[in-house]
Amino acid sequence: MAEVQVMPQLGNTVESCLITAWRVEVGQTVDPSTVLCEIETDKSAMEVPAGFPGVVLARLAEVGDEVPVKAPLAVIGQPGEDVSSWTGGSSPALAEPAPEPAPAIPGPAPTVGSPAALVGPDASPATVLPTALAAAGAPPVGPAGGPVGVGLAGPKAASPRARELAAVYNVAIDGLVGSGPKGRVIERDVLAAAVGQGSAAACPVVPAAETPPPAEPDRAVLPADQTAALTAAAPSPAVAEIPLTRAAQAQAQTDGASVSAGSGVGGRVRLADLIGRTARSQPIPASADPALPSDSVDPLTAVAPLAPTEPARSAPAPSAVEQTSEPAASGPVEEASFPGPIDSIPLRGIRQLVAERMRASLSHHAQLTFDSSAPATNLINLRARLKQADPALGMTGVTIGDLVAYAAVQTLSKHGGLNATLTDGALNRYAEVHLGLAVDTPRGLLVPTVRFASRLSLRQFSGQTKALAGQAQSGSVSPDLLSGATFTVTNLGAFGIESFTPILNSPQVAILGVNTIRPQPLPLSDGGWGVEQRIGFSLTVDHAVVDGADAARFLADLVALVTDIDIAVLD
Repeated sequence: MAEVQVMPQLGNTVESCLITAWRVEVGQTVDPSTVLCEIETDKSAMEVPAGFPGVVLARLAEVGDEVPVKAPLAVIGQPGEDVSSWTGGSSPALAEPAPEPAPAIPGPAPTVGSPAALVGPDASPATVLPTALAAAGAPPVGPAGGPVGVGLAGPKAASPRARELAAVYNVAIDGLVGSGPKGRVIERDVLAAAVGQGSAAACPVVPAAETPPPAEPDRAVLPADQTAALTAAAPSPAVAEIPLTRAAQAQAQTDGASVSAGSGVGGRVRLADLIGRTARSQPIPASADPALPSDSVDPLTAVAPLAPTEPARSAPAPSAVEQTSEPAASGPVEEASFPGPIDSIPLRGIRQLVAERMRASLSHHAQLTFDSSAPATNLINLRARLKQADPALGMTGVTIGDLVAYAAVQTLSKHGGLNATLTDGALNRYAEVHLGLAVDTPRGLLVPTVRFASRLSLRQFSGQTKALAGQAQSGSVSPDLLSGATFTVTNLGAFGIESFTPILNSPQVAILGVNTIRPQPLPLSDGGWGVEQRIGFSLTVDHAVVDGADAARFLADLVALVTDIDIAVLD
């Protein structure tokens, strides 16, 4: 009997996970320890084992899909077992191969993007849309002419890719019936809706006798509604991947114009692209020199003639024509060359969570930053002595960052108003310090929590910070340890940052930024000047619940503790 592997729950607060890679294919034999796929939450990443021996009969989600915990991921069993109840159709291993396309009918070579290019010159209107959908990889149309997946209302689950495509083509997700696992709306469902809105009869083929004169020798002009539908369905990478702006969509529907690439961000087709294309396709005025080809005049640089102020004269001399065409002869820069290649990366997983939390923090807290600095001589000297200490003491790995964070924990014991969170209009002050440490990882910013940091010795504190940072960078940190902090320390000193504005880790009301150590002038008692190494601090607080004087007092106590850090750690 086939078994189903579900999305594991990685923590008490995790509701869904993002599939980042599949490590097995349908039909592959696996054992319980075989890795099925790689997943990540907004906090960590891990691999999902098969859990059962057998053959992978079906994968129930795609890379990039956000799958709820406990939802099915894959079906594992013996070859030939029926998995249609999970896939919503025939088993992938048993699916019938796609039929061979019908032989092409002899005739003139069709234009790319035209109905003839998709279905043949003698195709009937009823065959245009189904063939276009098949070329786009979309589901077939239903008996009424509309594509399968269109027409039933109700809230629907949808993959991230489907939602992105629906936003581009203005397709309502709730109006689709998904062809994915358990009725989930996936990318091809949205594509089908974008191509087949209405019925197949809405996209009739224009008979050859009724086709208007071509605006260009290599492109036929189609009605606007047919051009929009078939252009979206045509297997052209430029159309499938490069969307139009709303203004460009309106222009395309008006005059049926289209371009193979746009000059907008990511190749997005802008209104200017369509206007330029339309202007280039217009016939040359009778007053222009017939020897000058239409494509040699750029519509964006051409100048309209002034109204005549004297009787009409004969055509301009050849030299004047040559001067007029000089800008075109020099060759304008291709519009598609600007702005150059762009790598568009959707915000997902940790990066999406960080973006949402940063915006929410700035909108919900009255943030104010205070800067200060402390002499770092004793700090540097203590770090050097610990590094040379007996390894058996377990202190050789203590860093300057550990010492400063440890001093912050000690200082917070006297400033409960900063060791607090703001939730539901109430300020929650904590007797224990649970310190959040901002860690830079390959997947984004993570803030693991040193729980009960105020109870730890320096050696214990340093050991826990190293362990948590390593787990965060490897992606193995427990999601439960990525929440619950009452105060956060973020350290950019290693990058030479002298001052910055940390953003509150909501719902906390304070965060300490640690800056670099740098030499500063020091007035001497004899009136001369010396040089002193000082370390900077940037403290951000929620001014709605923390007064400026309270923040200043915290910094003053922290500076005093860091100044005599060699004595403070003995307490």
